[in-house]
Amino acid sequence: MSRQRTSWVRGLILLLAAAALAALGFFLLFGRPDPVSQPAESTPTTPAPLISPPPTTVLPTPEQPEPIETGPEPIEPPTDKELQRLLDQSSPANLSPDQEKALVALGSRVLIADLTGKGRAEFADYFRGETGPPRAVHTNVRIRAGIARAVSERSDQVDVTLIWSSRGPKGELLEEERSTIRLAYANGRWVPVNDVGPNPSP
Repeated sequence: MSRQRTSWVRGLILLLAAAALAALGFFLLFGRPDPVSQPAESTPTTPAPLISPPPTTVLPTPEQPEPIETGPEPIEPPTDKELQRLLDQSSPANLSPDQEKALVALGSRVLIADLTGKGRAEFADYFRGETGPPRAVHTNVRIRAGIARAVSERSDQVDVTLIWSSRGPKGELLEEERSTIRLAYANGRWVPVNDVGPNPSP
């Protein structure tokens, strides 16, 4: 009986060993899990560098030239019409327009003769016989404006006031010069007298 028990135990051990071997074989054949396919490691992508715009070049502000002090702007010289208006407004008219115009023309001839020497023979008494050119000769004489006014309400004497320009004896340009010629009515005509003679500026 003990032999039978030993055989039975031996058989059980063999059976268990066979089962264990079978289980091991099954595990080796079917039980090993398939290797999980690992995703390929992705190569980290380096982000493309941002292209920076070229640096802005700040141009230096050009230096502004300092204003040149030129002083006050030159005043435009008055025109002949403006000078005539100023003369007309300097004193009230007391002669008729036609008479004043004729006397201004006569006084202008006297002044031109005095400045240039031309036409002095017409007024020989006034120039005391000096019919030649003056010692200081003016050229390019131009009468720019003129008026005639009776002297102290007298009807036989007038003062002719003239504004003129010329090239002076030294070549200088003279502008807006003023002279007064006195005329007197004698022997039926107007003549220059030396009470108030021509007084051109030097």
